[in-house]
Amino acid sequence: MRQRSSTAVLLIALVSAAAILTAGPVSASLPNTSNPTLVLERTIETRPFAGSSVSARDNEGSAYVARDNSLWLADDNGRSIYEVNPSTGALKQVIRRGAFEAAPKLGGGGTAGVDRARDLESLAYDAATDSLYAFSGSCCSGSVMPTAFRLRRIGGSFKVESFQPLPGGTNFTAAAW
Repeated sequence: MRQRSSTAVLLIALVSAAAILTAGPVSASLPNTSNPTLVLERTIETRPFAGSSVSARDNEGSAYVARDNSLWLADDNGRSIYEVNPSTGALKQVIRRGAFEAAPKLGGGGTAGVDRARDLESLAYDAATDSLYAFSGSCCSGSVMPTAFRLRRIGGSFKVESFQPLPGGTNFTAAAW
């Protein structure tokens, strides 16, 4: 069997997460278990995406948007986020670094710039407001500034709407939780 690099394939797993969720009621759809398990559901090729010449360089975080049946992936090395079909792996949309750099500050002010868009690490989706959030941080360089970007649906697809600075040292890993 051929070995794949860790950046070439995104593994989709189902989590029995009832034991992990401790900060509130557990959804009736999740099993109540003290022994959560992972089961490999399928893989999604990201180098390149199915039917595309576009490749992800370093998959960091993801968020599922049920309304579109889309899986969003954050790629810090590629400085982009990707919308893919979670069943086929087909690429639907790419939002590149320039869109994040040009984002206006929430409430007024300048644009995000290079140092806020350099390290896209995680994503979270808010179904109540139909907003997708991308989080950038300072994992590897002191010049990268922690930031939350809000993406809103415009003309049927998500576009970067604004950014908000986060306090230095903010831990953006696993933001979707």
